[in-house]
Parts: sequence; structure tokens; C-alpha cells
Amino acid sequence: MRRFLLLLLALVMAGVTTYLFYTYMQKAPSQSATAPVDRVTVVVAKESIPENTKVTDKMVELASVPKTSLQPDAVTSLDQVIGKLTKIDIEPNEMLLTHHLESLKDAALLSHKIKPGYRAITLQAKNISDTVANLDQPGDHVDVLLEQNGKPSTLLVLSNVLVLAVDGKMTPSTKTPDMSSPYTMTTLEVNLQDAMKLATAEQKGEIKFILRSAIPAS
Repeated sequence: MRRFLLLLLALVMAGVTTYLFYTYMQKAPSQSATAPVDRVTVVVAKESIPENTKVTDKMVELASVPKTSLQPDAVTSLDQVIGKLTKIDIEPNEMLLTHHLESLKDAALLSHKIKPGYRAITLQAKNISDTVANLDQPGDHVDVLLEQNGKPSTLLVLSNVLVLAVDGKMTPSTKTPDMSSPYTMTTLEVNLQDAMKLATAEQKGEIKFILRSAIPAS
């Protein structure tokens, strides 16, 4: 009889313990729900952004993501992306990375280096004297002269014109110019009217460049 009572008491205690444990687990919040999650702010695309597109504030937004999902080189500020060009296609809600973007200065496409409303025109030199002895570089400014065929006079066609490219190169070179192998093409940034002036001048004679100082006049 005593053994029966002890067995019955043990079963009752086990039942009570199980009930209390079950009740506690139902009421207690899960650890995953209460544990703090470190989050960071990143820049994501609000819409599809094609390659070679200039990013505007309407295309991107800030988003909060778990720190564990943060990708290397993620952009964390809108100032880091607005005004830059995309180097790849970017999908909506995709996190923007620094290697997805490039500045206009470093853009591979010439069309992205031209100021709005301007044009690029390429002039071909006939000899090295036309090219400031092979010394002008992209980013320099030049005056454009015209030596008219059959006339002793020289005319100023344009003044203070930006050199966009030299023989297809859009960045300045740090190497000493090779005087034995002069370049032949110079690309200038001009408005449409000045582009027409240069095209007409080429038909009238020989174009020459005068390199301007990069040091502002005092």
C-alpha cells in the first residue's frame, strides 16, 4: 500500500512539474525575440538603375539592415552615391557598394565628361607644331588659331577651350612626352556654335593650339 502511495505521489509531482514547465514556456518570450540585434544604415536602390546612369536622390534611399548582413564596401551615406555613375545594373532594394560606382571625373565614357549643353569635337593635327609640341594634356585649356590658306594672317577662332582627350586618352599622363611620335587628334569641349566655327575653320586652313597657363592670374 505504501509503495502504491509513493508511486502515485511521484506521478502527481511529475505531472505538476510538466504543467508548470509548459506554462512557463508559453508565457516566457523567446530569446531570439528579445535579444538585441545590431543594425547599420546603408544605401539601397529604390528602383532599377541601369549601367552608366547618373544617380539622383530619387533613385536611392537609406535602409537599416542587420550588421551581420552588411557587405564589404557597402555605401552608408547618400552623399557617397548621388551624382556618381553606375558601373553595373543595380536592382531594386540592392545594397550599393563602392565598386558599383565611379565619379564623373573617372568615367570611362567621354559623353559623361562633357558638361550639359556642350559638345565634343575632335581636330586632327597636321604636324607637331599644331599640338603645342605634344605637351598639352586632357584637362588643359588652349586657344585655337587658324592660319588661313594663302593668307599671311592668323585668326583667333576660340579662346580658353577645355581639352577633353588627346589621341583617345582622357586622363593626363605623367610620362615624358615622346617627341618622336606626336599625337594626331585633340578633342575639345565646346558649345554647338563653337563646334561649327571649328569645323568651318578646318576647311579654311591649318588649326593650331596655344596652351594656356593652369595658374590663375593674380
